[in-house]
Amino acid sequence: MLRFGTSGDVVWADAGDEPGDGPSIIGWGDALTADALAPGAVAAALHLVETDLAAGTSRPSPLGWYGWIGYACAAHTLGVDPRTLTRPGGTDLAMLKVQRAIVFDHRAQRARLVCDSDDATDAAWRREVTTWWSSAERAPLLPPPPVGRAAARWADSDARYLRLIEECQRAITAGDVYQACLTTGAVVDGVDDDLDAYRRLRRHSPAPHAAFLRIGGTSLLSASPERFLSATPAGRLATSPIKGTRPRADDPAADRLAAAELLESEKERAENLMIVDLMRNDLMRSCPPASVEVTELFAVKSYRHVHQLVSTIEGDLRPGVSPLTAALACFPPGSMTGVPKRRAVQLLAGLEGAPRGAYAGVVGRFEYSGTAELAVVIRTIVIDGGRARIGAGGGITALSDPAAELAEVKTKAAPLLAVLGSR
Repeated sequence: MLRFGTSGDVVWADAGDEPGDGPSIIGWGDALTADALAPGAVAAALHLVETDLAAGTSRPSPLGWYGWIGYACAAHTLGVDPRTLTRPGGTDLAMLKVQRAIVFDHRAQRARLVCDSDDATDAAWRREVTTWWSSAERAPLLPPPPVGRAAARWADSDARYLRLIEECQRAITAGDVYQACLTTGAVVDGVDDDLDAYRRLRRHSPAPHAAFLRIGGTSLLSASPERFLSATPAGRLATSPIKGTRPRADDPAADRLAAAELLESEKERAENLMIVDLMRNDLMRSCPPASVEVTELFAVKSYRHVHQLVSTIEGDLRPGVSPLTAALACFPPGSMTGVPKRRAVQLLAGLEGAPRGAYAGVVGRFEYSGTAELAVVIRTIVIDGGRARIGAGGGITALSDPAAELAEVKTKAAPLLAVLGSR
């Protein structure tokens, strides 16, 4: 990646370095971006992507459209005011039409080159990559985070965030919503080392849906553990919302206790179940209801820094419905909004100290083959113009303890700030 990702538009669907991690994909192509504040821009961009995917079904895997659909695009899917969801000039939607890709098989330690054609330009690219690959050396040592970088500036003080939790609970008591995913954000200035920052992130916080994308001058560095939606060429959809978090402990016995406590928590199970019901309903908009099933409920998944409570819902895509259409029917992710979804989005937009932008949206790919892999934009750094933004939050219910919710935000944000050399 260091050879090909130092400049320009590029995507890296990063499966990790272990033999069982599956293939990683590095891709290049033409960029498409949209600002949610520009009337009709998001709809036009999505229509272009949908039309191109439908016309290119014979193109080889994994070619397709890679990128992110930011949370602000909820203005398109839910019909809410975009001015409450993003900031002027934001890259709310960014996609790369990948026409050349390197697919790296970690198990076999082999690379496969995929092009959209066999013309002279693609042939020259194949020769260039092959020559480099045969003479490639080990990646240079990963530099440490910069020393002396400014402290993060949070959108909400701790005291204000605690008050916002109480506001959410009052809305729940009033019956306005049943659950709300309250978030906040932080900004770190002077960040221009996007690829090195991502290399530190993937080492510090390995994740099953990791990715590095640089599109239209904005970089998105993701260590997301949460699958938003996957689709197979045969039309099988799956979503795996996360609701419920506990920090890992260094002591093995304490760590096992934390995982057990998460699984047994009445609050976390109730919160997870509400999002399962929401996502079941969302999938039924694109799948025959009889095909939608919960295939995993309340599973504890353990990552480098946290234990998470995860459930999985699956369904069969209705004939004539594309994976992109299905994704938009489920957007924005239920785990990042609340129940009911549209009202929760409106409530949160009026409370949160800064618009989310790309955070809490989705990132991944739609292949011409019909395969789709999308993750929720969490545990993610967005860099634009030397400014890095992160987001963190958690689901608020009537049973939430405000101090514990604030501590969860800090736990989620700490690894991101560490790789930036901030605090």
